[in-house]
Amino acid sequence: MVGLQKLFNVGLAAVHHRNRQFAIVLDPAYHGKGYGTEALNWLCKIGFQYAGLHRVQASCYSINLGGLRCYEKVCVSAWGSGRHRDLC
Repeated sequence: MVGLQKLFNVGLAAVHHRNRQFAIVLDPAYHGKGYGTEALNWLCKIGFQYAGLHRVQASCYSINLGGLRCYEKVCVSAWGSGRHRDLC
């Protein structure tokens, strides 16, 4: 298996406003081969053209350079940054 992809609700307000969050997880053996970009293109097409969504969003750590490049290729815009706190 190459990886997983998913569109999911992030609360009742997201349903009302037709927003969804996406997640893409790839096996490290397939990183850097275009599979993430292909998956994101597919998720956006399904979300916007077929599901009628207004917004598709994701969270990404700043150290995830591959993910950030993938989002830039598909023209995903950054809305801001947050803090990360390790849970130990």
